[in-house]
Amino acid sequence: MMKKSCLAIVLLLVSLCGLVQAQDVQVGIEGKFDGQQVQLRWMVSDKGLDYHYVVWRSAADNLQQRVKVAELAMLDYASAKKSLADNEVALKLMYPFETAKNRAELNQSLAQDDNRLGMLLFISTQEKQVATAIGQYLVDHDLSGSQQRVYTVEVYDGDQLVASDMCAVSLEKAKTLPMVWQVKAHMFKWGVGLKWEGYEAYTSFNIYRRGLLEETFTRINSAPVQVQSSVNPDGTISVAPYFYTDTDIKEHQQFFYQIRGVDFFGDEGPASIEVMGKIKVDPRPAPLPRPQLDAGETSITISWPSSDDPRVVSYNLYRSPKYEGGYQKLNAQPLTERRYTDSSVVVDTNYFYYVTAINDGGFESIPSLAVLGFAKDATPPAVVQQLDAKVVEASVQLNWSPVTDADLQGYRIYRTMKPQSLDWVLLNPEPVTAVEFTDVLAKNLSRYPYYYRITAVDTHHNESAPSMVVEIQLPDVTAPQTPILSDYNVKNEQVVLNWRPVAVYDLAGYNVYRSNGGTAKKLTATLLPLPTFVDQAAPVGQEVSYTLTAVDHTGNESEASAPLTVTVSDATAPTITSFTVTSDNGAAVLTVQCADKDVVGFDVQRSQNDRDYVKVNRGRVTGSTYRDAVLKGKRYFYKVLVWDAAANSTESVAREIKIAN
Repeated sequence: MMKKSCLAIVLLLVSLCGLVQAQDVQVGIEGKFDGQQVQLRWMVSDKGLDYHYVVWRSAADNLQQRVKVAELAMLDYASAKKSLADNEVALKLMYPFETAKNRAELNQSLAQDDNRLGMLLFISTQEKQVATAIGQYLVDHDLSGSQQRVYTVEVYDGDQLVASDMCAVSLEKAKTLPMVWQVKAHMFKWGVGLKWEGYEAYTSFNIYRRGLLEETFTRINSAPVQVQSSVNPDGTISVAPYFYTDTDIKEHQQFFYQIRGVDFFGDEGPASIEVMGKIKVDPRPAPLPRPQLDAGETSITISWPSSDDPRVVSYNLYRSPKYEGGYQKLNAQPLTERRYTDSSVVVDTNYFYYVTAINDGGFESIPSLAVLGFAKDATPPAVVQQLDAKVVEASVQLNWSPVTDADLQGYRIYRTMKPQSLDWVLLNPEPVTAVEFTDVLAKNLSRYPYYYRITAVDTHHNESAPSMVVEIQLPDVTAPQTPILSDYNVKNEQVVLNWRPVAVYDLAGYNVYRSNGGTAKKLTATLLPLPTFVDQAAPVGQEVSYTLTAVDHTGNESEASAPLTVTVSDATAPTITSFTVTSDNGAAVLTVQCADKDVVGFDVQRSQNDRDYVKVNRGRVTGSTYRDAVLKGKRYFYKVLVWDAAANSTESVAREIKIAN
């Protein structure tokens, strides 16, 4: 197989074992032409899922002229849930926060984060749908252009390019997968042991079986079979005695077997030549089932079922930090009990265990399937003490005494409006390391109290019991709505204002302001409880503007309403202070005195019977006197009608006079 394919497989196996250390991100890409399309598959070394990828295509002889094929990233949760509807396991591995049923399940998933990501990558090599969902698989259907092409995948963390890799693909001939060979099936009393060659060309294998009277083969492995190998110091390769053991058969049954390899793209290769299990005399007992684990904080207890072979008298237990090799026996003497407690473990370190059976002849079985275990810290941190809260406007400033646990990761802050319920909202998705936190609330949320509590979280996602609860009440800094002046009317030089009531629960009343070009003057000595106001001292004949505000019980005053412009007309009639009529040389002399400064003149009315008055002046008299030439010796009655600039008028009383001869 190509060197790049081997690299990808190595990356996968290392990921599954959790051995990738902090380093620069690397990516390995492989491509193949299957006769109809080009398949591309890649993986990143740190197993991160938050990257996005850009895939380019270029002719092999012109790498500078390239075409963007696609931009990919992991599907969002809603899309992944739809795409992986029939693969709940992969969905849980991709989105532990969204799929966890409770906090305990989430913490367990986060504590095994490295193994979770490794398992997801392993599944993605078997199922293209999963590889597509995490953004690491692409099919290029465009076969036009050069037959020799190069594909480049670029890995981006945000806007930063962190890794890239290239692979060459030829369209001249479809790539065919090889057949595995030298399949060997040895029959024992406990089943059939299968082994084959050509395992270097594939990432995993599927096992197929048919009975003597059956025509079709049926797959019998529930999970893909991996062949684990290790390189010895002398350069030779060591593998297990058997790659797969079929123990689901009865004595004297005979079956045919075929092996199919599964490549890096999840495609199966051709079936091997079918083989029938051959009897092989082997003094070793049957392999045991995979052991069970019970992991604690300082130890891991391994247990396993008893062997069906009555000759089995004892057991050996082996441990390794990696799945594929390097196992060391833990027990100094053969174990007679089917249980062993490994106390030499370090928290959060991966350990792989397998068990073997020993019969009374001293022969040891081949290993069971290995099981992964790790000691996990289950002790939560201490409870947070001395939680205090201070309110500044709409900000709640929390601080508390620090927790001194050595493995402390940080703190979680919770808030609720119902302290007796379970409805506590987590305010920080990631634990904060400081012993303070500011919660900024909307200012209009001041009507009800809020409650806070803090928990401590360690690096293993254990969470302490809640701290004491503190209650806060936001100060009311929210003004009411701005009122709207809806209408007005002017009567008797008084302005009557009306507006729509403001509907807020804490309204105290209204203020009215008047301005005639200068600073607005508040007209209300106290707040108005009702939406109406009468200005009894409005300036006459001047344009003035009225504005309105609403005030709540805390004293918050709203913005001023839009101004309403009003001009008050003069409606007051002039006042006649004196009116006299005298006779002078055959004429009546009328003298009128008024106190008003806006008087513009008067009209003269005359009558001989104090009933039928007629106006005697043609134009309005603008002075204070008027001389009316009449007949001597006659008696006359006079009235005057005084006018001001606003056309208001006042009629005097009648004055009688007899003109001298």
